[in-house]
Amino acid sequence: MFSGYIFDVEGTLVDSVPQNLSSLQEALGQAGFDIPYATPQLYSGLDGDETLQIIAPDLAASQRKQILRAHAKIL
Repeated sequence: MFSGYIFDVEGTLVDSVPQNLSSLQEALGQAGFDIPYATPQLYSGLDGDETLQIIAPDLAASQRKQILRAHAKIL
């Protein structure tokens, strides 16, 4: 008999998109960007860095990394 754990990372078994998007929205808010939930939702299939390049194109790579670290902590 086998016993183990099922760990779902990318939303295969559980839809985690809403939590991912709201945590990105919150991280952006902490960085001074007031954006509606619908904005990151438009780019939900993209990598987080790619999304930030579209949403806030004037951010430096280091600023994007800070936001993505905050996003990961919130998520």
